Parts: sequence; C-alpha cells; structure tokens
Amino acid sequence: MGSDFKVLQFNAQLVKDIGQEFVKDNQYIVPETGLYAINYSLRFGDGLTKDIPASAKPGLVISKTSDAGKTPVLLDYIYLASGTIPVIATKVSLTEGRINHIYNLKVGENLNFGIVTGNMDISVLGDVSAEISIYKIR
Repeated sequence: MGSDFKVLQFNAQLVKDIGQEFVKDNQYIVPETGLYAINYSLRFGDGLTKDIPASAKPGLVISKTSDAGKTPVLLDYIYLASGTIPVIATKVSLTEGRINHIYNLKVGENLNFGIVTGNMDISVLGDVSAEISIYKIR
C-alpha cells in the first residue's frame, strides 16, 4: 500500500464503545471466524476541489493482517474521486468515500481503516469524519 497509506486513528471513546478486547494497537481484532458486513465511510467537511495529478490514486482502504503475517494486505480499496481520475491532471472534487461489502474473516485477523493519499497533502482536507460499522452476519 506504500508510504502514503494513513491509518485512521481510533479515539478513546470509540475504543471504549467497541470494547478494548476488540481493539489493539489501533486495529480491530476479528473475534470469530465468519462472514462480516463492513461499512466504512469518510467525509471531508464541505468537500474539496483540488488539482490532482493523473498518477494520484487517493482512496479509502481497509487492510488486513493475520496473526501469522506482519505485513498488511489489501482487503478493499475505492477511489475517492467518483471512482476514476482522468488521464490528464485536472481539478477533482473530493467529498466522500464509502466501502460497503461482505468479507470472509478469520478469528485473530486485524483490520486497519485508512486512506491512501495519492501523495496529496491531506492536511488541506479540513474536517474529516468517519463512520465504521462491523457486523458478523454468519
């Protein structure tokens, strides 16, 4: 995922709400093997219109690390700029990104939620809010 992967930091209240047994080192720990519905959305205040180089691929990311492996692997990824960025550098509006999907997860796997910046300066995004929900469905 590269060095431009920035992990979403859970605040103390969220960790308390989720339960410390499910969060360690800012990662969600899968409690049981099964199918999970995960909804992850990120919103940038009132949005942002920015010059984005064609090589940039800013997006939302969910990564997964197993107990055996230390290297996170990509679980899911979605571009923030309406799914695609034109081939030439252009102004692109970034307002919100959302991942809603069902995943087969194993007990002990760790999930990180974050953003790939596409080498953009994310400090210009202003207020950022995130919503994450994880439900075991089977």
